[in-house]
Amino acid sequence: MDDMKNETLSARLRREIENCGRSRYVLSRESGVSQAALCKFMHGQSLRIESVDKLLIALGLQVTKTKPTNQRKGAK
Repeated sequence: MDDMKNETLSARLRREIENCGRSRYVLSRESGVSQAALCKFMHGQSLRIESVDKLLIALGLQVTKTKPTNQRKGAK
């Protein structure tokens, strides 16, 4: 569970895509992100931020800020 707290946004998005229950074709159509870009992303390449936004909306996800757990006392 702690591993999920430390995963990157890209890794989390890939995991959500894998577990969404929709084919990449359907997700591509729903999001407006090309199948080619989606396939490349799923194989480790990066996505444009606009594409990330589209995928987050299609998947019903939001990015929220959480309080860091490893901040030193007195650090800002």
